[in-house]
Amino acid sequence: MFKRLGAVILGLALAVFGMQAPASAVAYDYSVDATAVASSGVVPSVISWTVTVSSAGDPMGANQIQSGTVKFTAPSSISVIVSDDCDTTGLEAICQFFVRDGVPDVFEVYGFVSLTALGAITITPTITATAPRADSVAANNSATVTCNAITSLLVLC
Repeated sequence: MFKRLGAVILGLALAVFGMQAPASAVAYDYSVDATAVASSGVVPSVISWTVTVSSAGDPMGANQIQSGTVKFTAPSSISVIVSDDCDTTGLEAICQFFVRDGVPDVFEVYGFVSLTALGAITITPTITATAPRADSVAANNSATVTCNAITSLLVLC
């Protein structure tokens, strides 16, 4: 009974005096978006992926930097990926993001299309770690973008 009474008093104080909830009760929400553009007609064709990580802002109002990692693996129809913004090894890109007050962090990753590529070329960038707190809304922590290789010289996104 006293535990419930304490929760009610805390809720009233928050509502009446405009106080903030304890940090452990605050929800953080990071999200990922991805787009792709293909440059066809050159050998090899190149897909430019833009990965954007956003935050709903710092709910504690402290203008605190929020950070984390977003990662994706390109399919075998890509011969290699490169980026100035992310660490790349083989077909994997790992990007460290830093966001503050809802200002997104944007990464460019380029994939060189294999000469034998045909069909869908899909990536799904996914947030794999966040700080200072865990993301409370996991439903928007990944995004999928697909391009279609008609031939290795004609890729549509």
